[in-house]
Amino acid sequence: QLDCWCKTNDREKTAAIEAGTAKQSELESFLGEAAAKMDELKTRQGSTLDEVNQDEAALQEASALRMKDTKAFHAEEMNLIEAVKACDQALVVLGKHNVGLVQVRSVAQLLQRAQVLELGRRNTPASDLIALRHFFREAQGASSFLAIPGYQSAAPQSGQIFGVLSQMKEDFAKDLADAQAKDTKDAEAYANLQTAKKEEIAAGRKLQADLDQQIAELKEKHAQSFQELEDTKKQLELDKTFLAKLEEKCSVTDTEFDQRVKDRMAEIAAVDDTIKILNDDEAYASFDKAVNSFVQIKSTSSTQERLNRATSVLLRAAAATGAADLSLLATRAQLDTFAQVKEEIDKMVAELKKQQQDEIQHRDWCIEELNNNKRATEAGYDTKTALQVKIADLEKT
Repeated sequence: QLDCWCKTNDREKTAAIEAGTAKQSELESFLGEAAAKMDELKTRQGSTLDEVNQDEAALQEASALRMKDTKAFHAEEMNLIEAVKACDQALVVLGKHNVGLVQVRSVAQLLQRAQVLELGRRNTPASDLIALRHFFREAQGASSFLAIPGYQSAAPQSGQIFGVLSQMKEDFAKDLADAQAKDTKDAEAYANLQTAKKEEIAAGRKLQADLDQQIAELKEKHAQSFQELEDTKKQLELDKTFLAKLEEKCSVTDTEFDQRVKDRMAEIAAVDDTIKILNDDEAYASFDKAVNSFVQIKSTSSTQERLNRATSVLLRAAAATGAADLSLLATRAQLDTFAQVKEEIDKMVAELKKQQQDEIQHRDWCIEELNNNKRATEAGYDTKTALQVKIADLEKT
């Protein structure tokens, strides 16, 4: 039974140590991979944050530029609209017959307020701009139509100023349409850019949140695996310690245990026989007589005979069991006094009983350890299954 128990525990603990060692390697490998994965996620997290910041900065820059362009467009649009209106009103006035000098001066002032000279620099020839400038100047101080350059009251529509203003009105209207079309196109482009950037920013923030979640989950799994690794190491240490003690405790086989018990019983039986011999009434009587006389140096022949018989019993038991204590006791029985032999026998009886009790306690310990180990093994299998499930879970992520 002891041999079976030892082999069973040795096999199970060896298997547990192998499984624990493999589990330790798996956990250490996972922890290394998890650390690398965490670094990778943190790198992606940082780059994603940079991209989101860049997109937000680009959107703010585009919004500021669009606001600036819109402001400039509105100013240009208002100027061109005023210039077109001023040219149109001037052409209406100048196209009439019998226009008064006051009306001409009013037209010149209207055109100047509309800044037609400045706006006309884009498309109007320099000679026409010079003529228009002379018209503005002379219209203020002229006393008659004839003093106004480029203007003839008799045929106003054929005059140079009328032609210049007609062309400028056309140019201003075209510039206004082009500016409005450009602004519409710019507004559409900005709207598309704004939509794209907002989508990119939203996607970046979502990715950031996903990365944060992945990092948090990985940190939790890393912590759990680290704790499992510590537990596995502790369990391995316990298993190795148990196996070492098991090998020490179980160095004696079941057969050897039975033989020791048999030898111990033989020793006890031999000592019991010796006690019976020494406790014989005649031996006691002879012993008392020898003690009370104070002159008898050796025991009577009857007492000596019983001592010899006791010695013989002890020697036979010593030869059968190989017990050195019985051989020594037999020698003492030949040399020592009766009282000394009796005392030695009492001591040996006590020692044999103690050894026998130790043997019984050792066997009881082995049986208890067997039961404990079975329970520990079952619990270990449960833990192993749980860890395998967790490892499979971690490998999926």
